[in-house]
Formats: sequence, C-alpha cells, structure tokens
Amino acid sequence: MKKIMMWCVIGLISVGSATWSQAQTTDGTAKAIAALEEQWFQSQKTNNPDLVAPLLADSIVNTGTPPSSVAAISFATT
Repeated sequence: MKKIMMWCVIGLISVGSATWSQAQTTDGTAKAIAALEEQWFQSQKTNNPDLVAPLLADSIVNTGTPPSSVAAISFATT
C-alpha cells in the first residue's frame, strides 16, 4: 500500500510540474503574439507601412480573386 501511495505522489508531482512548465511557456508565447498584434495595430492606426514591414515575409501569396504573389512592401502599402 505504501508503494502505491509513493507512486501516486511521484506521478502527481510529475504531472503538476509538467503543467506548470507548459503554463509558463504558453504565457510567454501569448505575450509575444500580443506585442506583434499591437505593432500591426499601430501600423494600421498611424497608416505607417514601415511598422508592419518587418512582420511580413519577403513575398506574400494573395488568396483573393485573382490569386497572385506580391512583394511584402507593396502589400503593406495597399
């Protein structure tokens, strides 16, 4: 009975520490995404494409009609 209790405690500690570690990683990721969204919003708010340019890839595939591939800076300025 003591061995079962010991293994239950070890399992509980393992699960708890894994959950705590995952929560810290998720929190940092959420903050990073929120900062990028804020930078995008400020670019739109001030109508300044230079703020959003570092967030875009070198070329972007537009999935509108008709689909096309455009340079990132031309996408940001339209």
